[in-house]
Amino acid sequence: MNKPSVEKPWLKYFPKESLAVEMPRRTIYSALTNIVEKNADARAIYYYGTRLTYRELMTRVNKLADAFWNQGVRPGDYVSFLMPTMPESIMSLYAINKIGATPNFIDPRMDIGRILDAAEGVHSRLLVSIDIAYPKVEKIMDRLTVEKIIFCSPNESLPGALKIARGLFSKSPKIPYGGNLIPWKEFLGAGNGASVPVAPYKDGSVAAIVYTGGTTGTPKGVLLSDDGLNTMAESFYYSGVDRGESDRFLAIMPIFASYGVGCGIHMPLMLGFELVVIPKFTPDKLGDLIMRYRPNHMMGVPSFYEQLMTSKAVRKADLSFLLTPGCGGDTMNPGLEDRFNAFLREHGGKYPLSQGYGMSEMSGAATCCFSANYKDGSSGIPLLATTAGIFSPETGEELPYNTEGEICMRGRNMMLGYY
Repeated sequence: MNKPSVEKPWLKYFPKESLAVEMPRRTIYSALTNIVEKNADARAIYYYGTRLTYRELMTRVNKLADAFWNQGVRPGDYVSFLMPTMPESIMSLYAINKIGATPNFIDPRMDIGRILDAAEGVHSRLLVSIDIAYPKVEKIMDRLTVEKIIFCSPNESLPGALKIARGLFSKSPKIPYGGNLIPWKEFLGAGNGASVPVAPYKDGSVAAIVYTGGTTGTPKGVLLSDDGLNTMAESFYYSGVDRGESDRFLAIMPIFASYGVGCGIHMPLMLGFELVVIPKFTPDKLGDLIMRYRPNHMMGVPSFYEQLMTSKAVRKADLSFLLTPGCGGDTMNPGLEDRFNAFLREHGGKYPLSQGYGMSEMSGAATCCFSANYKDGSSGIPLLATTAGIFSPETGEELPYNTEGEICMRGRNMMLGYY
């Protein structure tokens, strides 16, 4: 019997030189350091007028690591984050990793009971929250055992002229700072003079905790590894996807989701892209964002692209700059796929929709269509370091081609387990 997981017929779609590549064994902080050495002066982050090069990004990551260190964070500790995707949460991912601790990313939209369970479940040393979530935090402060709670405004990284945020964000609530409630600037300033040792790579080290969507019950904490996130990035690097050194990536997926942290943050940074960071995203504004920032790549869910087709902003636009409109996270019916690909052709798109399939447990993605490697109705081929097969749920035996069964996957991008 021919076994797909043994034969791996999908490897014919990858560049030959990629087949001999060994996935690096290093922390995600070390991976960022490696990219900074190559792309020091390239643009790394754009945030409503704030531009950071890779060198400037690394400088801020290191300063942030110093601040966490001076607040007592040590290797093996957990720090919970109640934040959307914004420069501070992205930099914290790498700063905490430098120390050898683990960030625990919690969706701030969760109800207070789940927020409390997630933060207390890992025995967080600190909680870092966006300030507009204070009303939720206030209700559980007497039950939180964290040593300190740090509040960060989405305005922190805005240039001076935009500090009022021009209506981009909700008005910040009044927080009674003092005691264990600390404003971001005070926290950051307290890091001066620290000397943080860089945590060494360890096989099986946890890079981040994110939570599943809860489709099969209560959301579960997924342990994403350094290997998993780096493997995800390397797999896309060697995929043959059409890309350039100064490409832009529209970062609209949340950092507290595996799809967001793996495919929407770490992967594009490792490819040397410039991240256009959007912390507050609504699908009906996607057309405006695309025309304003002209991204070459992005990741989204099917409903985003359905909204895009109705946007007045792109009705007569040339979208030839959009090389990878990546799609996953939900069902894409054939009718929508056909309509969106026709829409892309009418607007100068070079490639069709880049559909993929994944799950939180596989660091966000497991299969994908890459640029010209596309087939209607398909979720693509397994990533370079992913092995897939179809198995019988009854016997556990692998099934031959063109047979229905259970999809089983393995690879270094697989989670370490549930917390």
